[in-house]
Amino acid sequence: ALAPIQETMRTALPFSDHQMALLQGPALALPVVVAAVPLGLAIDRYSRVRLLLLFALTDLVGSALTALAPNFALLFMARCLVGLSAAVISTGVISLLPDLYPAAQRGRAKAVLAVGQYAGIAAAFALGGALAAMFHSVDGWRWAMLGMTAPLVLALFPMLIMREPVRTCVATGNSSSRGAMAQLWRHRAVVAPLLIGIVVVETAIFAVLTWAAPSLARGFALAPDRIGAIMATALMVSGLVGPIAGGTLADCCHRQGGPRRTMAALGLLGLLGVPGGLFTVVPGLAAAIGMLVMFVTAGSA
Repeated sequence: ALAPIQETMRTALPFSDHQMALLQGPALALPVVVAAVPLGLAIDRYSRVRLLLLFALTDLVGSALTALAPNFALLFMARCLVGLSAAVISTGVISLLPDLYPAAQRGRAKAVLAVGQYAGIAAAFALGGALAAMFHSVDGWRWAMLGMTAPLVLALFPMLIMREPVRTCVATGNSSSRGAMAQLWRHRAVVAPLLIGIVVVETAIFAVLTWAAPSLARGFALAPDRIGAIMATALMVSGLVGPIAGGTLADCCHRQGGPRRTMAALGLLGLLGVPGGLFTVVPGLAAAIGMLVMFVTAGSA
């Protein structure tokens, strides 16, 4: 939600690009790095549905504090709550998938989740851009942020009626932190390359999602509402085409060649996204948007 209004927010406070980068990067990532193992153990041991509800509430609090924070320190803490919540929610949802779908359908099931995720990002850009253009005061970004926080309240109600499914595909019972680390070390030949790949790809994706709007604003002198509309459209198209193509490809690779073929397809998609990352340096708005769509489509796939 912060991305579409960050340029307005930066000039209003005022913050430097470095401070905005801290809010959009380390503030979201540091609590996850610190708490990853205990949170993973909690997801393994306790009701994932209840954890989703708890951290959806935490996300709501962090988002509201983002709008109300009077200084950088409190704003940083608010974004830490949002980053921690997002990590737990995404991990918990992915943990639920094997209990709800057989292996041959999980790629498409994950595609549905990814479509929802990118639809949410697109909606944030559209709503954030419109609200930022609507409120012209110095604190207009705060009202825009509060406006984007409101849908989180509605998201709580479906979680209240969700039920925890029976766990399947469990390799071992509940283990200690030492036991969990031993399991990771035993499968390091698989876990390490996946971890490195995820870090590299997610760094690129989040860098683009964070800086695309400011880049378009500064490079093409666009108003917040137009940037919001452009980003929303680009993300909606990419977030629909990419996950559907990626989910179908994953299931196809699983049936025909197993994990090895799936990883080969992942590598190819990563390479296809590289040219799209140059969207900020091409002349012409249409070309920049086209390359942005190419990048996000490959990344979401």
